[in-house]
Order: sequence, then C-alpha cells, then structure tokens
Amino acid sequence: TGGIIMEYGTVASCTNCGTYSSPSSAASNPYAFATGLDTAYFDANFNPEESHIYSPEYVIPLGASARIVFDHWICSYSGYSGGALFISDDGGTTWDHFNPIDPTTGLGWYHGPNMYNWYNHILNPNGQSLEVWDGSGGQGCNNNNNWDSMVGDITSYGGSTVQFRFTFVSVYNYDYPGWYVDNIGVEVDYFNPEGEW
Repeated sequence: TGGIIMEYGTVASCTNCGTYSSPSSAASNPYAFATGLDTAYFDANFNPEESHIYSPEYVIPLGASARIVFDHWICSYSGYSGGALFISDDGGTTWDHFNPIDPTTGLGWYHGPNMYNWYNHILNPNGQSLEVWDGSGGQGCNNNNNWDSMVGDITSYGGSTVQFRFTFVSVYNYDYPGWYVDNIGVEVDYFNPEGEW
C-alpha cells in the first residue's frame, strides 16, 4: 500500500508539473502506483516524508533462477527526493537496499547517490546517500514519457521467502511529477532434475 505520498489508481497526464512531462497512462492500463496520479505532489516543508509500497511475500525455490520485475518512471527534485528498492528475507523485520549489479557493465541500476546529506532519512542513513532513482538519468526528467522495464536478479535468495519495499522520500518538491510504479512481480525459472527430450 502507498503511504502519505504514494497513491494507487488511474494515471493521467500531470496538470501542474510546469515544464516537466509525465506518463499519460499506466504501463498496463489503467492502474499504477504514483506520487501523484495526475498532479505533482506538493511538499514545501523541508521535512523528510517517506512513503512505501510493499509487495506480497514470494517463495524463491532452491536451485531456481529468479528475478524481480517492474516498470517505473520517475522525475523528482534531485537531491531533495528520490526512490529506491529494498528487499527483506525475514518477514519485513529488516530491509536491505537492493542494487543488483549488471555483470557485463559492472553498473547498478540507480541514477546515483543523489540525496543531499544534510537531511536524515531512510535513503540517507547517517548522512550518507544510498543510490536512488530521481530521474536525472535514463527517462523521466529528460522529458521521456516511456516507462523503464526493470529486472533484478534474486537467484541468490533461493530457498528463502522474500518481500520488496519500494520507498520514496521527499524533502521538498514543487512541480516535479514524481515516481510511478507498475507491474510489480517475481519471475521464477525452475527446472525438474529429471526430464525427457
């Protein structure tokens, strides 16, 4: 479920986002999660506000290859707001920042450690920014309305039950559209040890 910032419903073009464009529909119509389904979220307090989307729990079979998949689009005020994905394998007692590294490029999938360090919040623990999405790279604030399809390998969690948390933090925002998330799920490839051709 969404928190104080995130909503779930029908996505439409942002009506008060200044010069920034936004998706005009969900990745899979009609519903998605968003910080503002058709408007920019307004936050002028300079007090960090956190909002979360929690996935169901998924059992990852031992010996199976598996991955988290979702579509998202983001354009937020870099330094003051951003989103990240967390994973738990202990029923939500603890959460780890999830940043799969592409084995070919050696790069992660975030836009960088872009949160200003003078605010203390979940994406900036002990004044040190985690890697976040904020729209400064890829899609989003570059006026590209296309959703990004994300895939993160979770094969190492085989034999565990995992849950995901999408976390958005806003310290300040005026006319940035925000974060949109859709089609969250887990794909598992599991093969029987015996078979016939």
